[in-house]
Amino acid sequence: MEEKEKNEKQKIKLGAWILIVLSIFSSLSRTDYNLIGAIAILIITIYYYDNFKKLILKIIIHLYALLCFFDILWLLIMLFVWTHGNNSNKFWKSLSFMHNLIYWFGLLECLYKVYLMFRLKEIFQKNEGNVDDLYDITTYSA
Repeated sequence: MEEKEKNEKQKIKLGAWILIVLSIFSSLSRTDYNLIGAIAILIITIYYYDNFKKLILKIIIHLYALLCFFDILWLLIMLFVWTHGNNSNKFWKSLSFMHNLIYWFGLLECLYKVYLMFRLKEIFQKNEGNVDDLYDITTYSA
Protein backbone atom coordinates (compact mmCIF):
# COMPACT_ATOMS: atom_id res chain seq x y z
CA MET A 1 0.00 0.00 0.00
CA GLU A 2 1.34 3.43 -0.90
CA GLU A 3 2.15 6.04 1.72
CA LYS A 4 -0.60 8.34 0.38
CA GLU A 5 -3.21 5.60 0.71
CA LYS A 6 -2.08 4.83 4.26
CA ASN A 7 -2.39 8.51 5.18
CA GLU A 8 -5.89 8.70 3.72
CA LYS A 9 -6.99 5.63 5.63
CA GLN A 10 -5.42 6.97 8.85
CA LYS A 11 -7.25 10.30 8.44
CA ILE A 12 -10.59 8.53 7.99
CA LYS A 13 -9.95 6.34 11.04
CA LEU A 14 -8.84 9.34 13.12
CA GLY A 15 -12.02 11.21 12.18
CA ALA A 16 -14.13 8.25 13.30
CA TRP A 17 -12.16 7.92 16.57
CA ILE A 18 -12.64 11.60 17.38
CA LEU A 19 -16.37 11.25 16.73
CA ILE A 20 -16.42 8.21 19.04
CA VAL A 21 -14.83 10.22 21.84
CA LEU A 22 -17.25 13.12 21.32
CA SER A 23 -20.16 10.68 21.28
CA ILE A 24 -19.06 9.01 24.50
CA PHE A 25 -19.08 12.40 26.20
CA SER A 26 -22.53 13.21 24.77
CA SER A 27 -23.83 9.85 25.98
CA LEU A 28 -23.52 11.08 29.55
CA SER A 29 -26.75 13.01 29.08
CA ARG A 30 -28.45 11.55 26.01
CA THR A 31 -28.67 8.41 23.97
CA ASP A 32 -26.19 8.99 21.20
CA TYR A 33 -26.59 7.20 17.87
CA ASN A 34 -23.36 8.87 16.67
CA LEU A 35 -21.40 6.33 18.69
CA ILE A 36 -22.87 3.42 16.72
CA GLY A 37 -22.41 5.29 13.42
CA ALA A 38 -18.77 6.16 14.15
CA ILE A 39 -17.97 2.58 15.17
CA ALA A 40 -19.59 1.33 11.95
CA ILE A 41 -17.52 3.79 9.91
CA LEU A 42 -14.36 2.70 11.71
CA ILE A 43 -15.07 -1.00 11.06
CA ILE A 44 -15.91 -0.36 7.39
CA THR A 45 -12.70 1.62 6.97
CA ILE A 46 -10.48 -0.96 8.66
CA TYR A 47 -11.79 -3.99 6.78
CA TYR A 48 -12.93 -2.74 3.36
CA TYR A 49 -11.17 0.54 2.47
CA ASP A 50 -8.13 -1.03 0.81
CA ASN A 51 -10.16 -2.95 -1.79
CA PHE A 52 -13.04 -0.54 -2.50
CA LYS A 53 -11.78 3.01 -1.88
CA LYS A 54 -14.30 5.02 -3.89
CA LEU A 55 -17.23 2.89 -2.79
CA ILE A 56 -16.26 3.08 0.89
CA LEU A 57 -15.69 6.85 0.71
CA LYS A 58 -19.15 7.25 -0.83
CA ILE A 59 -20.78 5.09 1.84
CA ILE A 60 -18.97 6.91 4.67
CA ILE A 61 -19.97 10.33 3.33
CA HIS A 62 -23.60 9.19 3.12
CA LEU A 63 -23.44 7.80 6.67
CA TYR A 64 -22.09 11.12 7.96
CA ALA A 65 -24.85 12.95 6.07
CA LEU A 66 -27.48 10.69 7.65
CA LEU A 67 -26.00 11.24 11.11
CA CYS A 68 -26.02 15.01 10.48
CA PHE A 69 -29.68 14.87 9.51
CA PHE A 70 -30.53 13.11 12.78
CA ASP A 71 -28.35 15.58 14.70
CA ILE A 72 -30.23 18.54 13.23
CA LEU A 73 -33.56 16.88 13.98
CA TRP A 74 -32.43 16.14 17.56
CA LEU A 75 -31.11 19.69 18.03
CA LEU A 76 -34.40 21.23 16.87
CA ILE A 77 -36.53 19.00 19.09
CA MET A 78 -34.35 19.23 22.17
CA LEU A 79 -33.97 23.00 21.93
CA PHE A 80 -37.70 23.30 22.46
CA VAL A 81 -37.93 20.55 25.11
CA TRP A 82 -34.97 21.70 27.20
CA THR A 83 -35.68 25.44 27.01
CA HIS A 84 -39.45 25.18 27.58
CA GLY A 85 -39.30 22.58 30.32
CA ASN A 86 -40.92 22.78 33.71
CA ASN A 87 -39.22 25.90 35.13
CA SER A 88 -40.95 25.56 38.49
CA ASN A 89 -39.31 22.18 39.13
CA LYS A 90 -36.02 22.59 41.05
CA PHE A 91 -34.57 19.38 39.65
CA TRP A 92 -35.30 20.45 36.07
CA LYS A 93 -33.63 23.82 36.76
CA SER A 94 -30.57 22.05 38.16
CA LEU A 95 -30.15 20.23 34.84
CA SER A 96 -30.08 23.40 32.73
CA PHE A 97 -26.26 23.59 32.69
CA MET A 98 -25.98 19.97 31.54
CA HIS A 99 -28.72 20.50 28.95
CA ASN A 100 -26.93 23.54 27.53
CA LEU A 101 -23.57 21.79 27.54
CA ILE A 102 -24.89 18.72 25.72
CA TYR A 103 -26.88 20.84 23.30
CA TRP A 104 -23.78 22.81 22.27
CA PHE A 105 -21.75 19.63 22.22
CA GLY A 106 -24.32 18.08 19.83
CA LEU A 107 -24.00 21.14 17.61
CA LEU A 108 -20.21 20.73 17.68
CA GLU A 109 -20.57 17.06 16.66
CA CYS A 110 -22.80 18.03 13.74
CA LEU A 111 -20.37 20.69 12.53
CA TYR A 112 -17.48 18.23 12.88
CA LYS A 113 -19.31 15.72 10.67
CA VAL A 114 -19.90 18.40 8.03
CA TYR A 115 -16.15 19.15 8.13
CA LEU A 116 -15.39 15.42 7.75
CA MET A 117 -17.73 15.15 4.77
CA PHE A 118 -15.87 17.96 2.98
CA ARG A 119 -12.51 16.35 3.76
CA LEU A 120 -13.73 12.98 2.49
CA LYS A 121 -15.05 14.64 -0.65
CA GLU A 122 -11.51 15.94 -1.29
CA ILE A 123 -10.08 12.44 -0.80
CA PHE A 124 -12.76 11.08 -3.16
CA GLN A 125 -11.72 13.57 -5.84
CA LYS A 126 -8.02 12.72 -5.35
CA ASN A 127 -8.91 9.09 -6.05
CA GLU A 128 -10.25 10.20 -9.43
CA GLY A 129 -13.85 10.00 -8.38
CA ASN A 130 -16.48 12.06 -10.18
CA VAL A 131 -18.13 14.44 -7.70
CA ASP A 132 -21.47 14.14 -9.50
CA ASP A 133 -21.29 10.38 -8.92
CA LEU A 134 -20.81 11.04 -5.20
CA TYR A 135 -24.35 12.38 -4.83
CA ASP A 136 -26.05 9.65 -6.85
CA ILE A 137 -27.12 7.19 -4.18
CA THR A 138 -28.57 4.74 -6.67
CA THR A 139 -25.18 3.61 -7.97
CA TYR A 140 -22.38 2.22 -5.88
CA SER A 141 -19.40 1.32 -7.99
CA ALA A 142 -15.98 0.45 -6.66
